[in-house]
Amino acid sequence: ILISATQRTSDNLDGTKNLDGIILENVYIGIAEYYSAELSQKVLRGLNENRKKGLFCGGSIPYGYTVIDKKLTIVEDKAKIVRFIFEQYAMGLIVPEIITKLNNLGLMHDGKPFTQNCIYGILKNKRYSGICEIHGVVYDNIYPRIISKEIIDNVQIRLARNKAGRGNKTAPYLLRFKLFCGNCGCPMAGESGTNAKGNREFYYKCYGKKKLHNGCQKQQIRKDRLEEIVLNSIIDAIKDSKTLNTMVDRLFELQSKQIESSPVLTSLLAEKSKTDKALDNLVTAVENGLMSNTTNKRLRELEQLQQELEEKIATEKSKQQITFSKEELKAFYIDNLKNDPQILIDNIVHKVILYDESVTIFFNSPISTGLDESQGFLFYEKKHHIDSKKYRYAKTERIPIIVRAMI
Repeated sequence: ILISATQRTSDNLDGTKNLDGIILENVYIGIAEYYSAELSQKVLRGLNENRKKGLFCGGSIPYGYTVIDKKLTIVEDKAKIVRFIFEQYAMGLIVPEIITKLNNLGLMHDGKPFTQNCIYGILKNKRYSGICEIHGVVYDNIYPRIISKEIIDNVQIRLARNKAGRGNKTAPYLLRFKLFCGNCGCPMAGESGTNAKGNREFYYKCYGKKKLHNGCQKQQIRKDRLEEIVLNSIIDAIKDSKTLNTMVDRLFELQSKQIESSPVLTSLLAEKSKTDKALDNLVTAVENGLMSNTTNKRLRELEQLQQELEEKIATEKSKQQITFSKEELKAFYIDNLKNDPQILIDNIVHKVILYDESVTIFFNSPISTGLDESQGFLFYEKKHHIDSKKYRYAKTERIPIIVRAMI
């Protein structure tokens, strides 16, 4: 029996166990845990409702925004600086160069000069695109868009590439992380050395041969010559209207087949048909008087499953609606020719495989083809010649190199 609020629960004053108190103490703990979980649930529910209304629910405010009436609003003067930073970085400038430009223009960050950490913090913030993800839920009505999604994506690709490894500022390796050895499949990394005349030369060398010592016999290749071949081949393939039309026609055909035969959508529709039939049978049984706790439980389960399947089907159908016309597919490749070589390769090239007598360039596509290399299609092939003196240490001779472009 509880006599007072200060009464001991599990232990008595004489040191003996209070058996009733043990039960009571666990009841206290359970009530406290329930209250904490319920409070957390109510808070999260309230935050989700506010976010659906486009309200800002607290936290640090990104540079370029301010809060007015619980909603984020763009500060145009600061937003112009944010756009300038993204555009300069997307054009290929490095962060110190961007800071120098900002300083020359007299632009400050809240009264202080911009720092590298500040610039990287802005570049890594994807919410400038107007989309944010919180606890797995995507919201598009909280942050007004300052930067287009295309620029955001290009910047994130470059940030990820730079994070993976430092480049050479004096001679940037355009095919870094995209070039692979055709003999052993290992990446080919950049390397430099000094020739007999004291001039510095740059190469790509098989990582498996250099570091793993896997017995690969692939010879190193001059950086400038290989990059020249790859870039010229990309430009030739895109500028040639016949080649471009062939590639676009095949991609458009693949896109159409994907829409018609989506395995995920087919599976979901089949499962929903099965669920609908089971639900109809159960409703008929209830109407005939077969009502029980088990019947009610099963009925609720089927209704819940039916609702989940309808949501998944709607999501999958919305994905199928994101299609590209032939003009949009052409524009994807043609517009990228305006970019500098590094961004051109980042956007267009998926990977490059270097064999002894050929180079295969795998192109990126704006659509998700879902194909592996054995199912891809060839749309460009041309013969180049390369001096063996530039290609490997041997006497000078012209060696033919076949360049193939594939999706």
